[in-house]
Amino acid sequence: IDLLGDTTFVNPAAEHLLGYDSKELLGQNIHDLIHPKGHKDCLEDCPILLASKNSKDYQISDSQFVKKNGSSFYVNYNCTPITQNGVVLGTVVIFSDRSEQKKKDQEIKRSRDFLSETLNHLPAVFYAKETSGKYIVVNSEYEKATKVPKHKAIGRTDHELFPLDLAKQFRMNDIEVIEKRDLVTSEEVLIGEDGKKRIFLSFKFPYFDQDQNVYATGGISIDITDKKELEHQTFHTSKLAAIGDLSAGIGHEIN
Repeated sequence: IDLLGDTTFVNPAAEHLLGYDSKELLGQNIHDLIHPKGHKDCLEDCPILLASKNSKDYQISDSQFVKKNGSSFYVNYNCTPITQNGVVLGTVVIFSDRSEQKKKDQEIKRSRDFLSETLNHLPAVFYAKETSGKYIVVNSEYEKATKVPKHKAIGRTDHELFPLDLAKQFRMNDIEVIEKRDLVTSEEVLIGEDGKKRIFLSFKFPYFDQDQNVYATGGISIDITDKKELEHQTFHTSKLAAIGDLSAGIGHEIN
């Protein structure tokens, strides 16, 4: 384009993406043709025009251009000033259609959001770690149970987050999963805010890559402290009842 923003050259790829014949674009102000109405880049702030004005390169990602038929598509584009003997003559604009990639990015984001919401509503502690032990993902129940914020956990190991005895316990169970390449069930202990031990039933499992190598471990842990205490109380009550029955029987025999 020239210094006024009028088109001076269009290649076949640009014709194809925009839906215009080159004759329809030559001499036309490109800004008015390719930017959607209400686009954030107004005339004064348009990088395509600023490149020649400021003698500066611009690289723009995830913008939108409008086709001849009125539909828009996502593009990445570069604007480079054309200079001759130190004088700016215009701008070269190179752009590529990234509509398909944009769709894929949106699908990936939806999948991640779906998974994140699912994990955060899971009524159990969930976490995943690299084989080195560094956390990749934790859910909101993990934060509640451990009192470790997500941003502090990600990228760190248990040895960086917990007392040595607890960290060793977690790491040993992770290594067992990696070595067995299968689900491992175990009871693990955390210290609650009240300083008391909380017992968790943990189900840990491996993640495999395309070559069937373990590249991460995942885990779901359920707090069974109350269940354990109830079992202990039931056992203690049953034991006392049995002693009482035995005592009564002995007394009857003596009589």
